[in-house]
Amino acid sequence: MKYVFSLFIACFILTSCEKGVTFDLDESSPKLVVEATIETNQPPIVILTKSQNFFDQITPDILVGSFVRHAEVYVSNGTLTHKLKEDSIHIANSYYFYFYSKWKIVLFIKSKIEGLKEGALSVFKMEDKWPFLIYTLLIWISYVLMFYATTFALKETETITLGTTLVAFVIGSLIIAFTNGGFGFFPIIIAKIFFLYGIPLEAGNAFGWIAWTSQLAITIVLGIFAFSVLPLVRKKQVL
Repeated sequence: MKYVFSLFIACFILTSCEKGVTFDLDESSPKLVVEATIETNQPPIVILTKSQNFFDQITPDILVGSFVRHAEVYVSNGTLTHKLKEDSIHIANSYYFYFYSKWKIVLFIKSKIEGLKEGALSVFKMEDKWPFLIYTLLIWISYVLMFYATTFALKETETITLGTTLVAFVIGSLIIAFTNGGFGFFPIIIAKIFFLYGIPLEAGNAFGWIAWTSQLAITIVLGIFAFSVLPLVRKKQVL
């Protein structure tokens, strides 16, 4: 009986304390909101947004529109001052998360991807794009066949399948695009890839140098030949 009475008193107190409260908040103009993180051995990250009223409707478009873009952001320790660059992360559909940072690796990779994307899309704006696409396809087929033919130069790599060759070729092409022609990096990456398929690192490294050197030599020889023939071709076209 004692516990029932205590429970009754507790329910009575809790229910009797309920009271509706209405907040009348004044609307204010958007203000700049700065969120930043600076950690040891990590690049500084700064997020700039515009404030929203408490009862404003929140949608993905409004959230994306709240980011402050094209701003000049600097961080300083009193001696050194660094200007941060605007960057973004794709979230979904056409929505991006924008921030300012000095993350060199991210900015480097992003610039390379943007360059490849711009170059690929520019093809569709060309007047005679179909001959260009056909010649480009033939060149890449020649690259793949030359890469595959190089596998027969070594006993350890002569049993590699075409599928394995394509995997190494695609990754090797990206390494060449992202580095200074792949010098030094191309053989190492190719050796690592072949090692996953049971090829010794020494053989994979040797294959990488053979493939890279032969491609460089052919590019130089054919480039000199093309420059030598070009004046004759232009002279014939003028006539």
